[in-house]
Amino acid sequence: MQISNGHRPELRLLRVAPQVFASTPDDAVDRPVLGLIRGSERSLMIDAGASPEHARAFLGACAAELGPAAARMPDAAALTHWHWDHSFGLSAIAAPCYAHEACAARLRGLRGLSWSDEALRDRVARGLEIQFCADMIALEYGERRDIQVRVPERTFTQAQTLELGDETVELLPIESDHSDDCVVALARRARVAFLGDICGAAYYERPVAYRAGRVLALFERLWALGADIFIEGHDEPRRRDEFFYGYADLIAAARALQAGESDRRALIAIGLDAKPEADLPELHRTVAFLLSGEAGPTRTRR
Repeated sequence: MQISNGHRPELRLLRVAPQVFASTPDDAVDRPVLGLIRGSERSLMIDAGASPEHARAFLGACAAELGPAAARMPDAAALTHWHWDHSFGLSAIAAPCYAHEACAARLRGLRGLSWSDEALRDRVARGLEIQFCADMIALEYGERRDIQVRVPERTFTQAQTLELGDETVELLPIESDHSDDCVVALARRARVAFLGDICGAAYYERPVAYRAGRVLALFERLWALGADIFIEGHDEPRRRDEFFYGYADLIAAARALQAGESDRRALIAIGLDAKPEADLPELHRTVAFLLSGEAGPTRTRR
């Protein structure tokens, strides 16, 4: 599959657990991880991808790796949140889709919009879209922008349990700064958690923000899941200790901020103490997001 800009993404399929699979992300066009959880009776796809082409490439990789039994469509899909790179491939999935009620509402609001360069520029100027997303949509779709936004049919606001046959998947709404509709998909037997972008900041706010209390509550919930493997939307799978250490600087700075420390340099030093090899520019951004969250944003988060 070739995207119109000439970029040829290499979609690799990783076997995360005996019956759990995940694609590799592609940062060049912001394609996230897609997942497949297979039970003895049913299969569930996690997230739908940035485009129908992305979704079909993932399903093709599953069929090539797993054989004819995996060549059919999954029996159901689930979205971790509404953002375009996780949801715009849903029109290529001929299966019912589970999502948070707020996710369905967001996608319903996108139906009928124009995705031309002019329309995207206008929405960016009005604060309704992010420039990065506009740029990535242009790369993913090229000049052809006939984007068909499908709205999930099976919506919920409370935890849902899906029985796949020898595997149970819990769809868990968890509060996050990144979006108001974030859902974690936990394969209970495999002890694998698909997180989407739940650990991300509120990028649709100006200024971009993290709330210290919400960050700490989020990581407490993730710790309590008891998962052994965590899969974020734009990263390869990580073991439990590696995942939590990856956010040690954010967690330490959030704790210090909640305890009353508000000096930027002090918060950066606290983050470095917790994670000495932290990327310093990224840590500066993280602390800036935390301080923005403390001050309060000028826009309602999405």
